[in-house]
Amino acid sequence: PGRALRRSPAAAMRISVVTVGGREVASLEAAGEWTRQDVCDGLPRCRGALRRAVRLFLGDAELVGESTLCSLGACDGSLLQLLVDPMRGLQLLTASVDGTARLWGVGSGDCHHKFEGNNCDVMCAEFSPDGSLVAVASATGRVQLCDADSGEQVRSLEGHGAGNCVMAFSASGSHVAIGDNDGRLVVWNALSGECIFTVPSHRLAACSVAFAPDGARLSTSSGDGSANVWSAANGESLHTLRGHSERVSTVEFSPDGSLVVSASEDGTAKLWDAASGVCAHTFAGHGSWVWRATFSPSGASVLTASEDCTARLWSVDSGECVRTLKGHRRCVNVAAFSPDGASVVTASDDRTAKLWSVATGECIRTLAGHRRWVRAVAFSPDSVLVATASDDGTAKVWCASTGECMRTLEGHQGGVRSAAFSPALVGL
Repeated sequence: PGRALRRSPAAAMRISVVTVGGREVASLEAAGEWTRQDVCDGLPRCRGALRRAVRLFLGDAELVGESTLCSLGACDGSLLQLLVDPMRGLQLLTASVDGTARLWGVGSGDCHHKFEGNNCDVMCAEFSPDGSLVAVASATGRVQLCDADSGEQVRSLEGHGAGNCVMAFSASGSHVAIGDNDGRLVVWNALSGECIFTVPSHRLAACSVAFAPDGARLSTSSGDGSANVWSAANGESLHTLRGHSERVSTVEFSPDGSLVVSASEDGTAKLWDAASGVCAHTFAGHGSWVWRATFSPSGASVLTASEDCTARLWSVDSGECVRTLKGHRRCVNVAAFSPDGASVVTASDDRTAKLWSVATGECIRTLAGHRRWVRAVAFSPDSVLVATASDDGTAKVWCASTGECMRTLEGHQGGVRSAAFSPALVGL
């Protein structure tokens, strides 16, 4: 949603916006005083990261800043050429114990927006799936929904228990689920700010929450040793996933929504049938707590990260460990697949992140440069870049193919606990 389009009958003109290949994206009734922002308001689905990535040219002259169609010499029948610059649109969202979240331009390294967490730790921060919104959860239990372009708050979701908080958007971006420190699950309509339902999901604090890809179900995990599957429509409990003996740190649905994987401090991960709640496999082999379990993009493998200084790759079909990723000297806090499924990145208390080949299990690169523990990692949507977040108060952006540090993002006054790239651009 943008500003109302400005039209001046005295200066009305019909312009066409076309791609480099000549495909017409939009035909607009414009005014001579229109800026880039006004033209973008008229383009279909031009918001979030895509809006930031769009560049508009009349001949060799770019419509940028406060320049206008008139100042570029546009007239009735003019063609504006549209280019999409992915790096220009790419952003990184970080959350810190300093009480702020920050939105950074990856290309420039500049901080675009700072979101305050009410003088309390920011527990987590997430992009909506289309990148148009940022959700920021503070230790007060308040969740702010902010416009990613302007940085302005558009909604405040309140009433959650103070302390730890986890959250997730549905794939459509229409709903956001909050798991709070009191063990409750709260689902909101992200578009209207209406609370859909609240259920007492666990006896202890929620540790993770995840939507199924179709948005019809949710899964939660807790310090009480349980995980659950819920109806996302009304909060009805569909299954309780029993089998772990300690805190369940994370849960996640498979890409097709048929399975759920859970990771626990009992040293195992478990694979569950999402329809029946039956445990299909127990991934046993780590020598200590398992902090994270996540599916590969194809859904054929599961990746786990453990206190035992290793990560492991497991077959979903057989339940067998197919790779053990050894090389870190201290706890592996988190691990993630690249979107193309070819690589894995791990983050450790040994102050490094490492890139690994999924095919061979070999360490491809060691990303060294942080001064304290590395808490979070993320791949860019095209698998080209890696972001790391550290207790040293910085986030770094690395080239995945060379291991070169491209950006060090400085500004937080405390440890950075999460980092997330803006979502992949969706074409006009």
